[in-house]
Amino acid sequence: MRETESECSFVSLRDVERAMNVLVWFYKHKKVAELLRDQFYKDLEEYEDEDEEEG
Repeated sequence: MRETESECSFVSLRDVERAMNVLVWFYKHKKVAELLRDQFYKDLEEYEDEDEEEG
């Protein structure tokens, strides 16, 4: 391996494969992620509305 100033100057193929597997997983579960996102924002709106009513 070459001498480098920083470990960030190269990346292993194993790291690339792991990153791709994560991206593929999220792509395959996109519908679930969208539902969770929508539910999160709905809950956040309700929480903020309750907070305004109290204050």
